[in-house]
Amino acid sequence: MNLMDALVATDHVSWGRDAMDIVGDHINTIDPGSRQRNNVNRGTDVNTGDILFEQLLIPMRMKDRYLAGSARVFDRPVAIEGTASTRASDHLPVFADFSLGGPPIDPPAGIRIASLLLDPVGEDKGHEQVTIANGTSISLNLSGWILRDRAQNKFKPTGTVAANGSLTVTMTTHTMPLNNSGDEVFLIDPQREHPAQGAV
Repeated sequence: MNLMDALVATDHVSWGRDAMDIVGDHINTIDPGSRQRNNVNRGTDVNTGDILFEQLLIPMRMKDRYLAGSARVFDRPVAIEGTASTRASDHLPVFADFSLGGPPIDPPAGIRIASLLLDPVGEDKGHEQVTIANGTSISLNLSGWILRDRAQNKFKPTGTVAANGSLTVTMTTHTMPLNNSGDEVFLIDPQREHPAQGAV
C-alpha cells in the first residue's frame, strides 16, 4: 500500500501554507488541483504553487505495520506561526503511524470495540468513552483487560459486558486521551494478548 494515497487523493499540501490558511484550530492543508499541477509541470521550472513534497521512506518489511489511513500532514497552527526567520521550518511535517507490537493477529471471537466518543460536549478530560460489544453467550468481566490507543497510552477498564450486550466505559482518568481528529483503540485480553480493535 502506498502510504501517501490518502494525501494524494485529496490534494493535501505540506509546503506553501501561511497564516491565511489557518481555520479555527487547524491549518487547511487541502489545495484543490495541486497534485495535478505538480504532475503536469514535473521536470520544468514552473512554480506549481503549494505542493506536497515530503516523503515517507520505510523498509518493505515494515509496510504491513502501517496503520491504514494514518498518513497525515501536521495541521496545527503552531507549524506556521512566526516569520520566515523564526519559524521552525518552511513546510509542514508529514507523518504516519505504525504498529510495532508484533504481527497482526485475529481478535477474540465476538469481542469488539463498537464505538469511540472522541470529543464529548464540554471538557474532554474524564468524559471520553469507549463502547465494548460482546457477541458471545458468556458475560465478559473486564478485570485485567487493557485499552491501548495508537500512541501506546493505556486505560484499565472495569465492569462486566453482558452476554450479547455492550458496555460503555467512561475514561474518568486521563491516562489515554483520545485524538479528536481520529484515533485507534485496542482492547487487549492479557491472558491471550489478542487485541480487539476499534477506530474512528
